[in-house]
Parts: sequence; structure tokens; C-alpha cells
Amino acid sequence: MKRSKATIFLYCIFLFLSVCKPKDLSNECDLNSKSLNDRFISDQIIASNPNIDKLILKLIFPDIISYCNYSSNNGNNSPSANLSNFIITTTNTGDVTNFPVAGPFTFDFSAAIDANSIVVNSTIGSTSCTGSVQVSQDNFATCVSLKAPTLGNENKQLIVTPLPFMRPLQTYKVRITTALKSFQGVNLGAEFTTNNYTTKDVGKWVFVAGFNGDIHYCTLNQTTGVLGAVSSVSAPNQTQFIALEPSGKFVFAHPNNTTSLYYASINQTTGAIPAPSNITNVANGGLAYHPTLPILYATAANQIRPFSINTVSGLPTSGSVLTGGSANNIGIVIHPTAKFLYWGTSGGGNNVHSAQIASDGSLSSVISASTGSATTSYFPTIDPGGNFLYATDYGGTTGVSYFSINQTTGALTLNGNVGVPTPGQSTTIDPTGRFLYSIGTANPNSTISVFSLNSSTGLPTLVQSQTGLDSYATFMAIDPSGRFAVVGYGASGASGDKIISYSIDQQTGVLVQVTVLTAANAQSVAIY
Repeated sequence: MKRSKATIFLYCIFLFLSVCKPKDLSNECDLNSKSLNDRFISDQIIASNPNIDKLILKLIFPDIISYCNYSSNNGNNSPSANLSNFIITTTNTGDVTNFPVAGPFTFDFSAAIDANSIVVNSTIGSTSCTGSVQVSQDNFATCVSLKAPTLGNENKQLIVTPLPFMRPLQTYKVRITTALKSFQGVNLGAEFTTNNYTTKDVGKWVFVAGFNGDIHYCTLNQTTGVLGAVSSVSAPNQTQFIALEPSGKFVFAHPNNTTSLYYASINQTTGAIPAPSNITNVANGGLAYHPTLPILYATAANQIRPFSINTVSGLPTSGSVLTGGSANNIGIVIHPTAKFLYWGTSGGGNNVHSAQIASDGSLSSVISASTGSATTSYFPTIDPGGNFLYATDYGGTTGVSYFSINQTTGALTLNGNVGVPTPGQSTTIDPTGRFLYSIGTANPNSTISVFSLNSSTGLPTLVQSQTGLDSYATFMAIDPSGRFAVVGYGASGASGDKIISYSIDQQTGVLVQVTVLTAANAQSVAIY
């Protein structure tokens, strides 16, 4: 008996030294694969020698069986595939409401998916229902275009994202056909169609800070982009910055010449707001609301101030101040992961500053990164993937600086600068992350420059500069579906004092004017 065990042990060591090395299991699922059959030999060795060291055999024979979805319990000495067992394990549990317009849809399967069998209609503007994965609003008479799907969970999860994003308050279904295959080449056992997914009711209200002492608000038609009549409530003179609570319950506004923070509840039926309340001795710069916590961040001279927000009344309460940046801290933006916060300066330095955000929303570790030859960094923005940050050189000649973001520390690395025809006051990125807009402020003729974004490098490439626009274009906001933009024009007089809505060409990002409305000295814009 001892000799038999010693012989087996030596045999194992020999195999380990001669053939055992890291394998790409994805190439080992062929029924004739030597590695696959070796694994079955090990099963037989274990069965006939119950005292053998199973750990050594597991090291020698990778556990291909479960990866390949095969079974060795078939009563013979060779593997057999569960060829009829490629199924979708995600089940329909009823209709889904308040589904994000950005998706994504996720589906789990019983085995790894063959990526080559994932075929979608990726042509923006096409309504063809083709491919193994389809998304439709009308029971598949027509379909929407899709971003190339991705895989997760060891390739057993399919992640599907419409591109452009879905329209608000619309109902969609997903169909996965039997053309989808497992890694072993087994077709999906049966076609799968989901229940209804109804998207969230977003992109319907617009709020604008008025520099003359107003907060303006109006409706936005989610289908056409047409703006409704503008209403206004009184706010302090030089109100320039505005932010919304993510679920659309509250609006916050900041004048840039006082240290008061103003807030108001939003009527959930009409979008109307009352005259705002305020707290004093706080801050006087840009605003950004945490995506998941009831915390508002505001810039001030050499400070970032967090405010906890009462979720019933909207009342802000000042928290622990983080010291950092410059005396001219201004625009502020939060990383999509909510791990980092960034802010720019309006003068006295060209740095973009960052801080780490803890799980409770507290701030620490200020890091600064230079924009190179720019004189300011004004209002930075981040792509939806969280990989790149962009900042404009307001009043200077450098244009837009773009940085890579370290996903662990949040530190920025300057990649370069791209020029713009008119110095930009602010930059905005569409929700799909494909287009960047630089808002060039001038009197009498402002410019909006449209750039396409390279998703790998972050490089902005100029698509078009729309020149000769009204005076003092200031800020832009884009609705969550990425179809419409609203721009504030801040100059008093015939060519200013207005907000303009635009439709966004989904292939090029170019803007087409839809509605022009009067709104006194319009500044920053927010859409819910």
C-alpha cells in the first residue's frame, strides 16, 4: 500500500514539473482537450485512492470541469457536455419601474458566453431589430441602437447599454435570441424576452441661477426639448451657482459676493419652488451634491465646506471644513465613484485641486495638479467613466486642459491642452461620455465648441465651433438622456438675459437651437 501511494505521489510530482503551468482555461473546453481529459483521469485516481492528497491533484489538474460546464458523472471514462444546459438564469419577476435612462440591463447565464455570438445593432439612428441582443420600445417592431455589450462574472453575465440612452418615462423590453452561444458553442436553449422596463421621469425641469438676484425655473419637454414659460423667485444679487439634490427634492443656490447658502423645496408635481431660505457665514463658490449621501459641498476661499442636508426640509448644516486650494476656489465636481472631489480656481493659480471623500462624506488629503500654461482652471468636469478630468482656461489662451485620473488615489496627470476659438468659462460632458462642450464667453459673440472624446486616451477632437452666438454664454446643462442641452446667457441687454435649449445630434454632438426664452442674467443651469 505504501509503495502504491509513493508511486502515485511521484507520478503527481512528475506531472506537476513537466506539464502543470498556468493555463488559459478558455482554450481548454474542447471535448478532445488533453487538459480536460487529464482532469477526468484525476477524478478516477481520487475515486480509486480515497486517501490520496487531493490538493496536489487539484494543483496539477485545473478545475476545468465547472468552468466548461461539463459533467464527469456519466458512468464512463470520458467527459460529456451538458449541451442542453446553456440557459439564462435571470428570471422575470415582474415589470420594472424607475429604471435609469442609462441602464444598464444585466443578465446572468449558466455558462460562460461566447463573446463572438453577441451581435447588436450598434448603428446610431438605425431602428433595425437585428442581432442576438435587442432592445425595443414597441414590442420589437423597431429597436434602439446599443453600445457593444460587456461581460462580467467570469463571462457568465451580459451587460447591455442602449446608446444613445433611453428616453425618460418610456417602456422598453429586451430580447435575447437563441443565436447567443455559450463558450462551448451551445446555443441558448430558448429565446428570452423580459417584462417591461419603464424609465425614470427625469429631464423635465430646468433651474437657472440669475446674477441679477433670481432663481429661474421652467419645464423641459422630454420629447422635443421645448422649454415652458420661465418663472422666477427672488434671491440675492450675483446668484451664480446652483445644484440639485439627486432625487429632485431640493435646489441650492450660491451668490458669489456673500457667504449665504440658499435652499428651497421643489414641488414634485410642477417643479415650482418658493422663495428660498438661507443660512449665513458659510461659503461663496461652486456647489456639488454627493450622489448617494445627503451632503452638499461648496467652495470658499482656501476651503471646501461640506453641509449635511436635512432630507425633509433641505436645511444645510455646516460640517468639518477642509483647508486647501487657493483664495479663488470656484467650480467643483465629484468623481462618479464618489471617492474624490475636485475644484478649480478663478485666478491666483492654475491648479486643479482634489480631495479624497470617505464613506461618510468627510474630506481629506488635498492634492494639486497644474494645468500647464493655463492661467485658471475654472469649472472642471469629469467623464462619466471617471477616467479623465477637463478644465477650461477662463480668460486665457490655453483652452481646455485634460488629465488622467488615478483610480486609487484620485491624483491627476496632465495629458495636454487643446485650443478653443473663444476662452471658455465652463465645460460640460454629455451623459454618454462621447462629447465635450466648451462654453466660450464673449460680448457680443459667444462660442460653443463641440469635441468628440477618445474613450481610451481622453483626447478631445474638435468637431465644430458654433460662433456668433448671443452675448456671454455662461454654463450648460444636459438632460440625463443626453438628447437636450440648456445654456444660460448672462449679459444684460438685447443679446443676453436668456436661456436657450438645443437638441443634440446623437452622432456628432452638434447643437441645434430649439427654444429661446428670456431669463435675466442667466448663469449656471441644472436639469432634473
